[in-house]
Amino acid sequence: MGVVGQRPLRCAHDETVPEEEDAECHERERSAGRAEALNCFSYTGGFSVSAALGGVRHVVSVDVDRDAIALARDVFRANGLVPADHAFAARTRSSMLARYKREGRRFDLVVCDPPAFAKSQKAVRRRSPAMPP
Repeated sequence: MGVVGQRPLRCAHDETVPEEEDAECHERERSAGRAEALNCFSYTGGFSVSAALGGVRHVVSVDVDRDAIALARDVFRANGLVPADHAFAARTRSSMLARYKREGRRFDLVVCDPPAFAKSQKAVRRRSPAMPP
């Protein structure tokens, strides 16, 4: 990730940057003027922090992994953000979306970047034996 506590973030479009870092830069740019954002697979909060640094006033970070959510709070602090100004939920994306739908809650920005199912075609076949070779 390209946030403090993980690796410095450079948002220079005239230099080559890793894919995630570039995506976080774009996230920061899209965040200006947004009131509330939802990050559905937040992991350690890279996109969430980028959104908050970009101007989103309240970011909701959701990940099923409690340790990742705890680390996301630390990453917010390391970037000069106050975790209490944002929300963190160690829950499934589907349970949170169902809850927000019932509540009629809406977000100005939604990030949905799920973890990779598999890192290679060979790994896909191992995880899903029904796939043809």
